[in-house]
Amino acid sequence: MTRFRSLALAALLAVAAFPAAAAEIRITDPADTALAIAIDEAVNNARNAIAACRDAGGSVGACYCEKKGEIALIRSALDSALAAHPDWENRALTFEIGQDAYRTILLNAIAKMAEPPKCN
Repeated sequence: MTRFRSLALAALLAVAAFPAAAAEIRITDPADTALAIAIDEAVNNARNAIAACRDAGGSVGACYCEKKGEIALIRSALDSALAAHPDWENRALTFEIGQDAYRTILLNAIAKMAEPPKCN
């Protein structure tokens, strides 16, 4: 399971290279963009916290358990977005993050990352 989470994290890092696909939703509404940005920020915060833990010598599993609060924030942001837009589930969301700058996030990969870690 830990290896899977590492792969999911790696997939999230590669999101910028994700090509446009039929499953992609382009978000233009500012309120919807805010939902997507909240998910993206939660993922980035968790990724950074887990990376810092790993850099300090923690194992992947221990770091996921230590940072389970950050992972819960991903789940919360994802659940809020899906409550507003159930059709977004397992889709790729593309949204503007600046003038002529866009980001794509893969909700299926984020959902896997947001699963609560199994800790002792």
